[in-house]
Amino acid sequence: MFTSSITYKLALTQTLTILLFSISSVLCIAGETSEKKHLRTYLLLGQSNMVGWGDYSALDPKWAKAQEVNARIHFCSKETGWKVSRLQPSRRTTDKPYKVKGTFGPEYSFVDSISKKHKNEDILFLKHAVGGTTLFAAWNKEWTLANARKVKEDRMEGKLRLYAALLQKIQVLQKYARENGYTGIDIQSVVWVQGESDAIRAFTAKTYKANLTQFIRNLRADLPDADFRFIYLQVNSMKFPHIDAVRKAQVELAHELKNTFVVKSSPVNRPEDFPKYDAVHYNKDGVINIGKALAEKSE
Repeated sequence: MFTSSITYKLALTQTLTILLFSISSVLCIAGETSEKKHLRTYLLLGQSNMVGWGDYSALDPKWAKAQEVNARIHFCSKETGWKVSRLQPSRRTTDKPYKVKGTFGPEYSFVDSISKKHKNEDILFLKHAVGGTTLFAAWNKEWTLANARKVKEDRMEGKLRLYAALLQKIQVLQKYARENGYTGIDIQSVVWVQGESDAIRAFTAKTYKANLTQFIRNLRADLPDADFRFIYLQVNSMKFPHIDAVRKAQVELAHELKNTFVVKSSPVNRPEDFPKYDAVHYNKDGVINIGKALAEKSE
């Protein structure tokens, strides 16, 4: 009788141990599944200085290649044919004064900074930028041909309905995430390098603050989640006649809208914080500094 009791207790202990181990395993698996529920995602939007005119050949090749072959970095842009692939520069021969065969934008230093903060995660980046585009027309959700004509954006197809095109690209990202075991994307931040084109005309500069406010609100309503950080560079192409109005609007808005942040810049022709090689476009160091500064505010 005594022996049977001991045997019973041992069997019960073993059963409980196995049960607890099973529960623990299930919880661990659930935790892993939960961590992979959404794919960490960042959006890089804007005009030519987001497209980037940095000389790719001037980059440290080991540094650049390390990001391009990193299997954790998933990148979608015009250069990838709007399919999710690996990080890559723009391959093109440019006209004077650039004379470079490959260019890059803030994405290289931005991706590098973000990936170092999340070493064990896959990260998805979308770069959607078109040079010479205004918030007044091309990026406006309520796009009209009349507004496009006012800023001479009606002749170039690539500058039409960029907001609608963005939403289509988000669907591509969502599909990619689901095909790779995630239930969707989780947009951490939207980074914005734009404003020079709106500083050319008085009426676009005057409405820039209202247009940027509405742009951010539209994104929060139309993107899969609304709690992302919206971060933008304070443009400083001082050659444009109404740049001060745009710069002022960008600073004010960061204080007025929740989860909105500005990277301030120097109002000088040859800035040291984000150096340029002409009056509008940033050089290699300027582009790298912009990407790092945007990444610092993205977490």
